[in-house]
Amino acid sequence: MKIKCKEILNLPVVEIENFYTAEENKALISYCDTTAPISWNRPKIKNEPGVTLNYGAEIKNNHGINLDELYTQAGRNICPVFKINRKIFYPEIKEKLKKLHTFFRYLDISNKDYTWLHYYNNNDYFDEHRDLSLISAVSVFFKEPKVFKGGDFFIEGTNFKCKNKSIIIFPSILLHKISPVEMKKADIYSSRFSMTQFIYCDGYK
Repeated sequence: MKIKCKEILNLPVVEIENFYTAEENKALISYCDTTAPISWNRPKIKNEPGVTLNYGAEIKNNHGINLDELYTQAGRNICPVFKINRKIFYPEIKEKLKKLHTFFRYLDISNKDYTWLHYYNNNDYFDEHRDLSLISAVSVFFKEPKVFKGGDFFIEGTNFKCKNKSIIIFPSILLHKISPVEMKKADIYSSRFSMTQFIYCDGYK
């Protein structure tokens, strides 16, 4: 893992390269493949749980699926995605983040999170928006060799290049977007996938 932290508008943004192992990355891609991402929802209006409204403006063009609407609590315990994305709550990861900035102490008292998967093919994007959670964690994964361009992550205008097996963790109030993906030939199974975790502190623990 390679951890980098920078402040944007006086708030911490952490990028961790190679956050996932090759096996974890393969498992995430395999899950997406088997659920046929082309069949996921494709709303253009920003109406997802956890995302702010933008007066009905069309700001997204991608496929997405809310995993928490698919699984019961028992189902979450066996879904490979939920097994892998607990990694951000591992004690050793939380300690690393808290050493970088006190903001990430919120991870110690977080008690609710939701997970979305997104699939980006040619010309897909997600324009600028804020999230309604406290912390947002966005992971990126795709098959190698990479066959697309774009799909970079921007936070308040700062560019974070699209890197396989990476995660970006930041305060949800910061404006962020995904630049358009460019592909010479559309390929359902070789484009850009992302996993977004909306992390909340729902009342007192």
